[in-house]
Amino acid sequence: MIILLVEDEPDIGFLMQSVLETEGHCVTLVGDGPEALAFFANTGDPVDLVISDLCLPTFGALELFEGMKRIGTPPKILVCSGGIDGKAEGPLRKAGITNFLAKPFRFPALISTVEAILFEAAGEPSACLGR
Repeated sequence: MIILLVEDEPDIGFLMQSVLETEGHCVTLVGDGPEALAFFANTGDPVDLVISDLCLPTFGALELFEGMKRIGTPPKILVCSGGIDGKAEGPLRKAGITNFLAKPFRFPALISTVEAILFEAAGEPSACLGR
């Protein structure tokens, strides 16, 4: 299973990637929406989960999800943000995004949320092939 992590703050992205890989997940880290769309369009393997900040420099999670829908069937997406409220959540839910994690979060919360989403999508625990 592949997790695509979209984080514009490199230190946070590397830390999240490291934590998730320690748990056995295959994680590809990119820094913005266009890079995430390019990876999604060109990877030979299906992306099982996208973890994205709500707001990114070029475009945010909603635009990323909409772009993925234009390319193919979008994967599950987990939106992380310190500023998500009912007003921001409404358009995301309308688009089909239903997984949210409020920042700041502790890594056990990230891990359990990711595991729950992947288990729901696949019906089994996730693991990185070759580990």
